[in-house]
Amino acid sequence: MTRFPVDQGIFSLSFGVFPAQLDPMTRSYLHAVCVILCAVGPFPGHAQLNTWLVREVNGVHLMDLTTPVPTFGPLIPGLGTGGVEHVNLMTDGSNNLLFTVAVNGSNSTEVWNAAMAPMPNGTGLLDHSSTLQSAICPVPCHPERYYIVHEETLSNMLYYSIVDMTLDGGLGDVTQKNILIGASFSEALAISHRMVNGCRWLFCVIEDNGVYALSKCLISESGIGPPQTMATFNLPSFNSTYEVEISPDNSRLAVSIWSIDPVDPDIMLWDLDISNGTVSNPVPLSVSDDAVLGLQFSPAGGYLYFLCNSASSDMDLGRVRLSDLTVELIDPNMGSYLTQVELAGNGRLYVSQNFSSQYMAEISIPDAPTVASIGYVHDALLLGTGSGCRPALPNTIEGELPGEPAPPGYIAFSAQAVGGCDTYQFQDSTCLSTWWEWDLGDGTITNTQVPIHQFAPGVYDITLRVVACGDTLSLTKPAYITSSTVAAAAVLDAQPDQVCVGESVQFTNTSTNASDIAWDLGDGTTGTGDPPDHAYASAGTHMVTLVASNACGSDTAFVPITVLGTAAVPDVVSDPCQLTVQVSSGSVGAGSVQWLFGDGATASDSAAVHDYAQPGSFDISLIVDPGTACADTAVVPVVVGNGPSAAFSVTLLCDLVVEFSDASTPGSTLLWDFDDGSGGSSSFESHTYADAGPFVVQLIATDGLGCTDTTSIPVTPIAALNASFDVLTTPCTLQQAFTNTSVGGSVLAWDFGDGGTDDTLDPMHDFATPGTYLITLVVDPGTACADTTSILIPVSGAPLAAFTDSIGCEHTVQLSDASLGADLVQWVLGDGSFSDDPIVFHTYPGPGQYGVLLIALNTAGCADSVFVSIDVPPDVHAVFTAQHDICAARWNFINASVNASGYIWSFGDGTGSIDPSPSHVYVAQGTFITELIAFSANDCNDTTHMTIAAIDGDVLPGLFVPNCFTPNGDGVNERFVIGGVPECFDLMLLIFNRWGELIHEDDRMEGWDGLVNGSKAPSGTYVYLITGNGQRREGTVTLLR
Repeated sequence: MTRFPVDQGIFSLSFGVFPAQLDPMTRSYLHAVCVILCAVGPFPGHAQLNTWLVREVNGVHLMDLTTPVPTFGPLIPGLGTGGVEHVNLMTDGSNNLLFTVAVNGSNSTEVWNAAMAPMPNGTGLLDHSSTLQSAICPVPCHPERYYIVHEETLSNMLYYSIVDMTLDGGLGDVTQKNILIGASFSEALAISHRMVNGCRWLFCVIEDNGVYALSKCLISESGIGPPQTMATFNLPSFNSTYEVEISPDNSRLAVSIWSIDPVDPDIMLWDLDISNGTVSNPVPLSVSDDAVLGLQFSPAGGYLYFLCNSASSDMDLGRVRLSDLTVELIDPNMGSYLTQVELAGNGRLYVSQNFSSQYMAEISIPDAPTVASIGYVHDALLLGTGSGCRPALPNTIEGELPGEPAPPGYIAFSAQAVGGCDTYQFQDSTCLSTWWEWDLGDGTITNTQVPIHQFAPGVYDITLRVVACGDTLSLTKPAYITSSTVAAAAVLDAQPDQVCVGESVQFTNTSTNASDIAWDLGDGTTGTGDPPDHAYASAGTHMVTLVASNACGSDTAFVPITVLGTAAVPDVVSDPCQLTVQVSSGSVGAGSVQWLFGDGATASDSAAVHDYAQPGSFDISLIVDPGTACADTAVVPVVVGNGPSAAFSVTLLCDLVVEFSDASTPGSTLLWDFDDGSGGSSSFESHTYADAGPFVVQLIATDGLGCTDTTSIPVTPIAALNASFDVLTTPCTLQQAFTNTSVGGSVLAWDFGDGGTDDTLDPMHDFATPGTYLITLVVDPGTACADTTSILIPVSGAPLAAFTDSIGCEHTVQLSDASLGADLVQWVLGDGSFSDDPIVFHTYPGPGQYGVLLIALNTAGCADSVFVSIDVPPDVHAVFTAQHDICAARWNFINASVNASGYIWSFGDGTGSIDPSPSHVYVAQGTFITELIAFSANDCNDTTHMTIAAIDGDVLPGLFVPNCFTPNGDGVNERFVIGGVPECFDLMLLIFNRWGELIHEDDRMEGWDGLVNGSKAPSGTYVYLITGNGQRREGTVTLLR
């Protein structure tokens, strides 16, 4: 393997290690790959790396571009498998491969080391398989670290991750990943050259509802900062940006716009100032009817090449001559789904094609003055067989050497005047500094990053010390600040500060350091210079202001002047018919006032209210500023009086007659108004109204001075009363409704004839029982005009249906009517049967659940019903069996009764049990009748019997004794064995021959094998005897050989 040297290059590109010479098989294979290319390499006058990465579905190849005809390296399998777009790489200053980057088909970016293996933490960088670009640059101050910028285009998020090459034995690893830069990013990014202060700019585009913001993010030692807007431009919502391209000298910036609308711009072009990250002179360019995607400046920066993208196969390739913005079309039929045009290390431009194309186009002389001389070839570089991949060429940091040299020893600062009076704000522009010390030349030393300081008059040297990338830098600017001004101080004196109207005030200005004097004497008189003596024409407090100013700003002095005025005639509100007066001073600027009301009372408020005790004539005096040299008095005479008091009472009589009695102040003249068009003047008036009104009666009382008083009382005359009501009778209910139809009256009293009463207009009443009731209504009870009426009404309530049930045996049920208020009943028994008897005895055809309906009726035709489900239980059946336990000498009774819940046993010997399945021992032998009575839950029962023959110890009859056996050695019936021997008894088996001789004895009941003293007994008939438990059993058995 051979390492390809790179003499000059860029950051954020793709290159690597591969053999210098390729065998023919490898070259043939490379014709079949689909590629994504990342170009780098040197050529005269332009710094650019000389290696590209070539992508296919299963990995990447390294491609050498140091010669006019590129050569390909072998497949590096696995890197970016399944991805269709961006790849990237990074080298050191000697062009040694450090690491590679590629997006895969799982929408994430992988980072591989120089050994072509994934870094331990090099997976899971958020990305998207159709993202065109990523970008890489060294971390300022840390040449062993690198930032990888990657964007997730589906969610429009922009991230960066960090690679540290000191890890994993020098092969490097990802230390941090997916650090969010921001959201709402449109697919376009580029990284600038390093600025003189050591930092860089990341340029990108942010979209917000069709408004696109060209933005910058500062790349520094501490990370990649948040986006800052540089310029904005509007696009229709269906458009987007795809590539940011910076000219090789970093003086221009262009953004491609994906739009098929010929009215919209295809490219936005600005002048770029990289030192502060600003753009100017925006130029929108419309270059094609197709959507522009790829951009690339020519090496000398005189042309901007563009490439269009769409599904159509007639996409445009062209360029813009930047000197006059002329658009030159190179190829109107480039193909479809084109992505990028990029500058290679051999000084040529290459254009990626797509899908069915096997070639990459080439422009060999990009800065040629005419299109005819640029050396354009459509099918210049054979890449593969067009298997359906999507090749692309990522953007680069063009025109910059590879690797990261030592950080610059750069330090700079500036000062800007703020706030006037020699106040300055100092700004450090070192960028990479992490510590500051400012010596401001007047003894002030501060570690604030951006200090603000006000200087006294003098000349000052300014020194800044910073720590940047671990180095301490210092810069002194001699005589950098010159200060010569002092703030003005305003001082004003006034003598005297309290005068009478027309008297003069003398003002003395003693302000210092003032270049200008302006004054306002508080009454509209203004001027500049020293203020003059001044006499005020109006009373009041006048605020005098004097403003002294110079280059440092201004200062203001305030002096209040009190001018005492003369007494004006006060405003007095009085009435000869009232004892109350209201007074208010009309004097302007009065310091204080005093009121004398002529009856010995006084007040000191500018406005006052006074009540005289007696009527009469009085002089009210107003003294302004009493006790001063400017005191003045004004006098106003007044007349006050009591006036009459109107009052009367009202008596309501029947038939609309009302009596009115005067109670006003004696001696008053009266005037009545009865509110029906009539009136009167007597002290007593009886008036008959035409209707019940209501009316408001008014009385006016007038005294001898012509003073009047008025009072009113509302009156509702009592009309002729006629008590009446209607009954809304509702059958079958005890609640009745009543409607008042009376004429006249306002109070009602109801009596319902059952002790119940009410006083509402239309009452409802619940009667306790049916019956006939006398209903009485009294209108205005207790008055002389009261009227009464009565009506006799029947009240018939509905019956209340209810019944009880009793479940008997053999499916019988007793149903008993328990209804209230019912005169007759009707039963529906649920099995097709009916009855109208109060008590019903009914037998159902079988067990089950039956719905019983009872309908209760009364003679008024009212009815009620109740429905109850009745469970009829099944019959009880007594059943049992008996087992004799020989060993225990007892009988076990097994109960098999059905539908039973209780039992009574009688064993026939005078004893019994209530257990479900008892056991019993008969003391005496004999025959016994055992009886079982089974009870159900509803006390029904059934009885069964069984005869038991109890013979105590009767064991032997139950044995099984064979009548022959054949001990002939065939394994069948070899022994004479007794069956059914209880384990609880000891038995003896004896065998005798025909002569009565005992030939075999067995107390274990193991049987006889046909041997006698070890010899075979002959065939024949033998006698057996079984004894035990006081019993014996004998018989014969035949032995056959």
